[in-house]
Amino acid sequence: PPAGGVGSAVMENWKNLQTKLGGLGVYALVRRWMSTLDYQKMVFNLDDITHIDFLHRHVGIPDVISFRYNPGPMRTGSAYIGLPKQAKFGLTRPQLFQAFERVRRFGAKRFGLHTMVASNVLDPQFVIDTATMLFRLAIELHKELDLRVEFVNLGGGMGIPHRPE
Repeated sequence: PPAGGVGSAVMENWKNLQTKLGGLGVYALVRRWMSTLDYQKMVFNLDDITHIDFLHRHVGIPDVISFRYNPGPMRTGSAYIGLPKQAKFGLTRPQLFQAFERVRRFGAKRFGLHTMVASNVLDPQFVIDTATMLFRLAIELHKELDLRVEFVNLGGGMGIPHRPE
C-alpha cells in the first residue's frame, strides 16, 4: 500500500487488531469461537439439500432442524424477491421429503418448515395463502413420514402501505 494512503491506514489498523487479538487472524478467531458453540442447542434452517451432508460431516445433525421450502410455480412471489420458480434458495417438494427422512435417520428429533416467497406484501390474503400452503405441507409430512412439524416460519412479512399523508 502507498505510504500515507488509505491502504496503509487499513494495514496499520489490521496490525493493531492482530496484536490485540494475540496475533490470530480473523479465520483463526472464527474457528476458535465456533469450537465453543453447542450446535445441539441451535436451530439450523437449511435451504439446500446438499447442506445436510456438510452439516453432518462438520458438526453433526442437531436435534432441531428446519428446511426452507421453495414452492416453485405454486406461488407467485413479489416484485422484491421475484418468482419462487426462479429462486435459487429452498428445497423442492420431493427434496423436502427426502431431506426430512435423511436428517431423522441422522438423529434429528424435532422439525420445522420455512419459506420465503414474498416480501413487503400488502395483501393479507397472500400471507394467509402462504400459511395454508405450509400447514398443508406439514400435514402431508406427518401422514407420509409420520413426522411432526413443530414450527412454521412464513418468511417475508406484511408490508407497510406508506402514504404521503
